[in-house]
Amino acid sequence: GNIRELENVVERATVISDSNQIRIEDLPFHAKPRPEPGDIEIPDEGLDLEELEQKLVRRAYERANGVKTRTARLLGLTRRQLDSRLKKLGME
Repeated sequence: GNIRELENVVERATVISDSNQIRIEDLPFHAKPRPEPGDIEIPDEGLDLEELEQKLVRRAYERANGVKTRTARLLGLTRRQLDSRLKKLGME
């Protein structure tokens, strides 16, 4: 099972890669080392999680120059998961 998963990860990264080398950006989210979360301050009055998610998705979309596949990769999502979130957030 692990060998099959590794083969799939390498095959996918090869297809996605923009160069002749596989970079960490080409790997699916679960295969990447995750950065440690920074200190996120939560105000006493709380925050709007949906609004925060919308801002993150917008920033990733801008950074990916409007390319949904790259946006999904930046957010550690599949394209299908991104489309689902965009619909849920009213951002289609």
